[in-house]
Amino acid sequence: MRLRTISLHAQEDDGPPVGDKPDTFRIDLAGTVGRVSHSFYDHLLVIDERADSSALGWLGNGTYYGVRVCLAGPLDQQLAQLLGQLTDSTAGAGPLLIEMRHFVVYDDGKKRNASLRFRFFGGKGGLYSMIKDVDTTVSVRAAMGRGGREKFAAAVNGALSVAIAGVLRRTGDSTTGFFTRETIPSADQIWKKQLPLYQTDVYPDGFYLTFASFANLRPEYTRSPSLEVNPAQVYAIVINGKAYISFEGESKPLTKKDGDFFLVGKVRVDAPGADAAADLAGFAVAVASFGKLPFMQVWGLTVKKKFLFMMDYQTGRFVPVKPVDN
Repeated sequence: MRLRTISLHAQEDDGPPVGDKPDTFRIDLAGTVGRVSHSFYDHLLVIDERADSSALGWLGNGTYYGVRVCLAGPLDQQLAQLLGQLTDSTAGAGPLLIEMRHFVVYDDGKKRNASLRFRFFGGKGGLYSMIKDVDTTVSVRAAMGRGGREKFAAAVNGALSVAIAGVLRRTGDSTTGFFTRETIPSADQIWKKQLPLYQTDVYPDGFYLTFASFANLRPEYTRSPSLEVNPAQVYAIVINGKAYISFEGESKPLTKKDGDFFLVGKVRVDAPGADAAADLAGFAVAVASFGKLPFMQVWGLTVKKKFLFMMDYQTGRFVPVKPVDN
């Protein structure tokens, strides 16, 4: 049954906070571009891998409480609603699968941001192959009030609409392999093991300027590079088989456990107190994989917390996975 186009908008709970309950801003996903004729897909499946599926994050509103941001309904229903507005009666009968990995909103100074990371898989005959990997941040300079939040919601809808519309007439890449719906969450383990870095515990000594060279164990320099190379441009250094990663202006030793790579570093988070920083680990995981962890403006007390970071095998960036006792 095809979804009808309906009027969609951002909704906000009425009234001031009650006790410790903050206001809630609900984003209703809506298509913002024209319909795509002859789409290969007429329905959508979702694998939701977010650590917290109940909320997207927080936006400041000039008060202590801030505004909690949620979707207007379950993620799969919201995305299916959006797809229904981007396709027409010429669409084929194929399933488009979205593996949602991160969907987080936050303040960063005067900007409202949404960090999105998800993958598209095209389905046929019960099997799926990857179409595209999306890793983007939507940033909008907007005021703190309702109008600013609605402007932000429109930007989020625009980014999702463009991304989905752009794959509706694309098939999956068979060279990346075929998966069932149940095995898609294991795709990372399969692709990770194809990288030389993850196939050995022996790392050639040298200077690696990029993550790509490190992942393939091909150092640009086997001896100290010339002075023309900025130390900040060095991704990793391997000395006597021990790897060190350039992280926040320091060289951090890299360790390997259970097939993944880790380092220990500090990030700055805002919390009611230092102990509460540990409770923000889930938020840190969701946001930091898109770059430097931003401040959470809602709390107003900055602390610096030590985290265990895990390497993202696709980008080489490090994601905080859990707090570490000092």
